[in-house]
Amino acid sequence: MITINNKFEVGEKAFSVYRIPVQYKCPICEGDGKFEHNGYEVHCKNCNGTGKRKDEHNTLLASEEVEISSIKVLYNGTAVSITYRVNSQHIKSRSEKTVFKTLDEAENYCKAVNTKEVVSEF
Repeated sequence: MITINNKFEVGEKAFSVYRIPVQYKCPICEGDGKFEHNGYEVHCKNCNGTGKRKDEHNTLLASEEVEISSIKVLYNGTAVSITYRVNSQHIKSRSEKTVFKTLDEAENYCKAVNTKEVVSEF
């Protein structure tokens, strides 16, 4: 008989992490969303008038509160893998390693990954 020791139960509030693209100031309009050209104010097409650009290839981790909606356990004969389905607008499911009891734990993990102290598993 196998005993599963999961950290969370269905309906429990927890914290998880997700990736967000790095944003930076648009180099064309310098963050204004528009610029002057030949005496005319021009809407910046480089950033669509937002003043910001996103770099989809460079991301940072951020944390958010989630609610556990279901638990999936896989057993391959030697190891147990637990995945939590969560209610979130950013993420759908997370391994047990990326779900935390407190916001501080989640933020410390984000900081460690963002500063490359540890390697993220996703």
